[in-house]
Amino acid sequence: MKNTGTEMCRFFQSNTVIRIGMHDRDIMIKMNKTKSLKIDLLRAVSCIAVLFYHLGVLKGGYLSVCAFFVLSGYFSVTSALKQEEFSILKYYKNRIQRICIPLWITVFVTITVMSLFPENLWLNLKPETTSVLLGYNNVWQLKANLDYFTRHVSSPFMHFWYLGILMQFELIFPFVFLLLKALKKYTGKLIPCLFCADIALISFAYFLITAKNGNIMAAYYGTFARLFSLMAGMALALSHRCYRPMTYRNSTITEIAFWLYMVCFSFLQFTVEASSSYFPWAMLGITVIAMRMISCGISLKERKTVLNPIITWISSCSYEIYLVQYPVIYLLQMKEMADMNRILLTIVLTLLCAYLLHISLHVRKKDSLRMVKYACAGCLACVSLFGSYRYLQAEDHTEEMKQLEEDLNANRKLIEERQKQYRESVQNEEDAWAAVLQDMDRDEESLKEIVTNLRVTGIGDSIMELAVRDLNKVFPNGYFDGVVNRTEAAGVTAIKELKNQGLLADIVVLCLGTNGKTNVKVEDQLMEAIGDRKVFWLNATHPDYNNFNSALEAMTERYDNLIIIDWVSVINEHPKYVISDKVHPTVTGCKVYAQTIYDAIYQEYLKEFREKKEEIIKEHEEKEKQKITFIGNDLLAGLYEDLIGIYPDGEYLMDPEYTYASLKETIRKKTDENSLAYNTVFLMDTSSEITEEEWKDLVSLCGERNVYICAADRQIQSDNVHLISFEKNHESMSPDGIHLSDKGNQSLLESIQKEINTSIPKN
Repeated sequence: MKNTGTEMCRFFQSNTVIRIGMHDRDIMIKMNKTKSLKIDLLRAVSCIAVLFYHLGVLKGGYLSVCAFFVLSGYFSVTSALKQEEFSILKYYKNRIQRICIPLWITVFVTITVMSLFPENLWLNLKPETTSVLLGYNNVWQLKANLDYFTRHVSSPFMHFWYLGILMQFELIFPFVFLLLKALKKYTGKLIPCLFCADIALISFAYFLITAKNGNIMAAYYGTFARLFSLMAGMALALSHRCYRPMTYRNSTITEIAFWLYMVCFSFLQFTVEASSSYFPWAMLGITVIAMRMISCGISLKERKTVLNPIITWISSCSYEIYLVQYPVIYLLQMKEMADMNRILLTIVLTLLCAYLLHISLHVRKKDSLRMVKYACAGCLACVSLFGSYRYLQAEDHTEEMKQLEEDLNANRKLIEERQKQYRESVQNEEDAWAAVLQDMDRDEESLKEIVTNLRVTGIGDSIMELAVRDLNKVFPNGYFDGVVNRTEAAGVTAIKELKNQGLLADIVVLCLGTNGKTNVKVEDQLMEAIGDRKVFWLNATHPDYNNFNSALEAMTERYDNLIIIDWVSVINEHPKYVISDKVHPTVTGCKVYAQTIYDAIYQEYLKEFREKKEEIIKEHEEKEKQKITFIGNDLLAGLYEDLIGIYPDGEYLMDPEYTYASLKETIRKKTDENSLAYNTVFLMDTSSEITEEEWKDLVSLCGERNVYICAADRQIQSDNVHLISFEKNHESMSPDGIHLSDKGNQSLLESIQKEINTSIPKN
């Protein structure tokens, strides 16, 4: 076998140092200086694209990571091939210096800076930092179910998933490289190239299938799923080692091709966002384009331009820029400022921090500013030591929070099941109440028939005697006894006789008082003989009996069961219903007389029926006013088991992702359906981030209902709003500063009970 260093000289003509791969900046490759700038440009553009993606400016910037993987795979092979005797230990030492040390410094400096912001709780500091330091952050993020595409900055280390994959690749690369050398020795130079290409194709197929099945994060974070770009870079390096690069003989055409590839490279990053169904193919496209740009770039001579120093500087600091950008973004998110100002400040601070880190790690004896660099390195070392101390002292709340998550998930399922049961019970209640109303309406419609079939006993004088036939028609089950010249005293005797015979009905109609003077004692005897039965007594029509009518009016104050039938008003309106004596009814008058008695009894029954109906409706309304709807996120989930024991009939609406918009939609829907309880309790933890104005809007949507709010400290002035407050301290909060501890839940529960019991009247 020819010396590998000699064979590489076919393509790399001189002994000039260039910076390659985002993590392999200082690998020595024999290559003409004029041919390094195209690779620097590819790396610089990719570095800027990733930064702009993290800033939310370039929606397809995440694709550039594929280009970095290609560069890493390519230059890992080329750097190994130039060694006459490949050393695994030397390789690992080089990677620790080039990848791990800058990473560890960034991590520990970030921890130190984060300690200056105690209000910002970084719950996963211990386990997440460990995953970064040991190179399995991509696996940790998959387990933590973190979505890289949401752009929600929940950690300063979210972007280190890339380094997790890279460090895992670098860990196995020496053994893979030795395997490839063995394959070449025993099978020829084509097999190692095909081996890497096949692994790349299998990896991409796995990536594509995983993404198509909807498991985007497993595809994006998975080591094997992302291996295709790294293996493609390795395959390219091996093909360049064994064959001539696939390029054009004419350098002008090669130059044009390179820039066309750059246009395609940029176009994909401007157009294919992470949510696109084409993003797996865009990743493959970026990988292939990066390979072609490398092939073109290593065979082109560069013209000197004013941009060359800038490109070279960004390229040389690309690894440091990648390391520090997310910690800067994470810290600046805590400061309120305009979006453009935040972006500009982030870029400036990222470049500054990256430069300081870069010069601190690359101090040479002949540097004119080596003392300044030593000072920077010393400061970084001290800050890193303090950060490492904070890391070692940090508590690992993984198990505690895992248990909390399990409890919350269990309660979420219970709430979901409870809501199904509640909807069924509410539907049953509504059906039952509708049936009650329907029955009452049906009863009211049939009330006339009920009154007609009543057993009625009538005791009267000649006036009733004249109308007995008509009374029997109106009340076929009635008994009417009219006797000429019957006095009130005779009426007492008749009542007692009927009562003794068991013939006295529950409804008694009296037409007495026109034969003799009014006697209060006799009248009382009459009422006592009748007992608690309902008594309907007709007043007298002749003017001479006004004293009787007055006495009758006075009796109503002594006897609740006495109702006066106003026969006088009927005759005053229609005098022809009585004969000339103004007492005895005519034939028509007898019919009206019977109907007037019927109407009086019917109206009394109707009155009682409607009073009973109103009482039932009022009782139902009071019951409705006791109902409670609890709406909340995980704060409600944490309290659910205790709340359901106290308010078993309550409605529980829980969504861990409740926002102002989703709450508004929920309330509007329930108010439109008239299914929102009269008492609505909002239990929202600080993750909801609902403003005071938004709370006021939500309260207004609830109308006149009682609204109870347990959220961030708010001052909402409204007669129907009750603010639930409880003592928040270290003991009442869980380690994440959002959820409550058992003590906090108990304190909040007591506050809820107190507020609700104060404002909801008891039955």
